[in-house]
Amino acid sequence: ESCDLEAFVLSDWHVGDTDPEVRKATFSMIKEFKPKRVVLHDYFNGHSVNYHEEQRRITRAIIHAQGRASLEEELKLCSQELYEIAEVVGEKNEIAIDRSNHDDFLEKYLQQGKYVDEDLNWRIGHELALACFDPKNKRQRIKNPLKAGLERYGGIPKNVRFLERDQDYKVLGWQLGAHGDKGPGGKKSPSAQSLENAYGKSITGHKHTPEILRNTFIVGTSTYLTLSYTDGPSSWINTHAMLWANGK
Repeated sequence: ESCDLEAFVLSDWHVGDTDPEVRKATFSMIKEFKPKRVVLHDYFNGHSVNYHEEQRRITRAIIHAQGRASLEEELKLCSQELYEIAEVVGEKNEIAIDRSNHDDFLEKYLQQGKYVDEDLNWRIGHELALACFDPKNKRQRIKNPLKAGLERYGGIPKNVRFLERDQDYKVLGWQLGAHGDKGPGGKKSPSAQSLENAYGKSITGHKHTPEILRNTFIVGTSTYLTLSYTDGPSSWINTHAMLWANGK
């Protein structure tokens, strides 16, 4: 008995650190199963504005030498990849980008004005800061910096939608709009139990370590299984999730 694929939730994508083998396999799966919607977690990697690397001078020098220190280049890379994903997904189907903690790298970078002291990102930093300035927002929220950046540097396919923090994106009763990095009260990296309490049925990302607790599914990562900030034995696994039309 055939069953339509309602949603294909990809594990944390991290453009720039995506494993080419995972990418190739994912594209072939999309072509075969033709999902109605594809959900992206941690799509933006943020290697050009990663505050975790600020005090790691040698690592920063390596990032610069590899051409990964330019925010403009990272945004162009993200735009190009999004168009390639959109081509495989098809214009009649939707791509949803969950607001994730690596997006927050960019917001924090702009909020703290880090670009003011950087020759490389000085201009684009000012541009994006102004693009995110939203005096009409009654809650003093800024406009989505990743969306603003992609609009200016490469463009966004028509079938892409950006989800904001705490915005529901429910399919067949499953919450697909949460990245999974924040629990009740803003608690960081909540447990599966905490996510179940908050959302009921959900598919989230963030941890890079897949997990299933009843109807709480956490996907893995689409990156290499070891990166610059990982040490010791890894529990990371390249794992996506599929939500079928029968609700399974």
